[in-house]
Amino acid sequence: MSKITIGDYFVRDKRQFEIKSIDGSTIELEDVISLIITEIPFTEMADLIFRGEAQIVSSKPKVENISGDNARDFSSYPEALKKVALYRWKFVKKVLVDKKITKFSPKRLDPVIDEVVEEYGVEKTSWRTLKRWLDRYQELGMRGLVPLTEFKGNRESRVPEETDSYIYDALMKLSKKERVSYRTAFTKFKDSVLIENSTRAEDAQLPLITYPSFVKRAKKLAPYDILVEQIGKQKADILFSTQKKAERITKILDRAEIDHTTLDLFIIDEYLRLPLGRPTVTAVLDRKSRSILGVYIGFEPPSFLSISKAVKNAISDKTALLSEYPSVKGKWHCRGVFTYIATDVGRDFMSDMFEDSMLDLGITIVKNPVKKPWYKGAIESYFKTLNQTLLDDKPGKVFSSLFDSNDYNPEKNAVISMTTFMEIFYVWLVDIYHCMPKGEDKVIPNISWLEDEVNVDTDPVSPERLNIIFSENDTRDNRSKGITINTLWYSSDALTKLRQSGYIKELSVKTNREDLSTIKVLNPVSKEFFDVPAVDQEYTRNLTLHQHDIIKKYRNKYAADNTDELSLAEARQRIEDIIEREVVLNRKMKISAAKRLSRYRKVEGGGNSSVVSDEQKAKIEAAQPKNSTTDGHSKKSSGLEIFCHTLKKARAEKKDQSRD
Repeated sequence: MSKITIGDYFVRDKRQFEIKSIDGSTIELEDVISLIITEIPFTEMADLIFRGEAQIVSSKPKVENISGDNARDFSSYPEALKKVALYRWKFVKKVLVDKKITKFSPKRLDPVIDEVVEEYGVEKTSWRTLKRWLDRYQELGMRGLVPLTEFKGNRESRVPEETDSYIYDALMKLSKKERVSYRTAFTKFKDSVLIENSTRAEDAQLPLITYPSFVKRAKKLAPYDILVEQIGKQKADILFSTQKKAERITKILDRAEIDHTTLDLFIIDEYLRLPLGRPTVTAVLDRKSRSILGVYIGFEPPSFLSISKAVKNAISDKTALLSEYPSVKGKWHCRGVFTYIATDVGRDFMSDMFEDSMLDLGITIVKNPVKKPWYKGAIESYFKTLNQTLLDDKPGKVFSSLFDSNDYNPEKNAVISMTTFMEIFYVWLVDIYHCMPKGEDKVIPNISWLEDEVNVDTDPVSPERLNIIFSENDTRDNRSKGITINTLWYSSDALTKLRQSGYIKELSVKTNREDLSTIKVLNPVSKEFFDVPAVDQEYTRNLTLHQHDIIKKYRNKYAADNTDELSLAEARQRIEDIIEREVVLNRKMKISAAKRLSRYRKVEGGGNSSVVSDEQKAKIEAAQPKNSTTDGHSKKSSGLEIFCHTLKKARAEKKDQSRD
């Protein structure tokens, strides 16, 4: 998140401005070259950052290294450092999120420390240490809780601030898979404290405990941390979770709810007019206002990828998105990072990637009990409204009861393409759903949101930052040809310079599943990510990881000994030939095959609307009259106009039949 702070710099169109003052909703800027003073509304600055057209650069280099747009995300830190940060997070979360304490003193913090120690069984810390953690978290977020080891050059890891932290680090070594004795752990603890004390004044020395005392503490090692090592973090979290009564939601972005459902509607291919199947909807809802914060609609099954698409949409500004749908008249106001996100205990919500990305954004995950959907009642109600209100009279609707359907065949009657449905959906969501009362308390989403928005901090997050946070993390060696990941090679001049400087082993790499044409590599010196393009740009252009995996499977099935990139390109072309022969020309597809192909072609909201490629369309249209398309409608007609025409025709026929 980009916190707007006096003294930092606002960068736009390669021009740099210093933030001189913040007066309510107005920010005063000074051009660093001309020294001209200008003013800009806070909302306008936030809009530019949300859209990726500007950025905030901290005046403190260390802060910029940790929280800048290209800084490493939480998931890319070494596991040892993340473990320390998660230990600190237990205390910080209890203070800031659960207790909502704003003034830090021994009287307020000591009881919270005791409560955390009792709840999680972790080692105790002092209130002064906790205050330092709180200050760093408020300035830098989750990454502020990571020890500053890597910013100290080639020195040993920076020692923790208090004796208990040293004890905790030493004891954690006992729970590693490799066998480590108490004596080894005690030596590690003693050495660390002695080194720390050598830098302290005489009256500020940390006390050393004896070996027997150390062993006694070791036998009381936090059971939660032991379980994490033995059965994994996810299961340990479930065993140690405590179900409490939900707090009253007082403002927007306090709590979001997320879930998946299958749309009760068959979508057709925009070009072939063949049914593709029922897409998946992943939605994020704001509990206070009942507003929909963001959605993903497509054929990607419930997974971290569909979750990340929905969450990114929820946090981002929607202005550019709605500009693609002129039929939408209202504004989709929702944007910004929420405090809590409520999920079920489905496998897709239990991944480390999901947890790390939420921690990086400062979002706390709330797991709802199994088989108790009413704990996420608002999102369940939204899905019911979506399927019953929006889709009730649409051709291709799937009926919930056999008694409702009679002889109606949704596959045969489907006429709505993905592009048309998304336009209908956004009109319904923005101009209807957000403007109507919801729930027993008759909350109108738009009014509730706008009433709270002026009093809620919505620190903007740039698209670049979101892409880094939701990309997959890995480590790779920097070889003579570059970096290889997913059997693809990546290389650049910047990567070569790192190799020449001796940075060869285990570089941190981020991969975006939606675009394999580029990866991000963490510079081990500046601690910032930089782009490295794929060597074969022709093959990787617009290539998703799912497509690449399908191509590899096909290639391996028919050419097991062929592993070069040429064979991948040839396999991709053969797949295109099969699609053209079996689908485009024959115009026949089973629904199960159509759904798989739709996922392969990335048919989704904001993506493609047909499984037919542009090259295949060109071949077909070259052999057809210029003033017609494959479905007989004029090329000038929009998808929504075609849909309305078809719907009117169907309703007229239904009326005639009822008269007969």
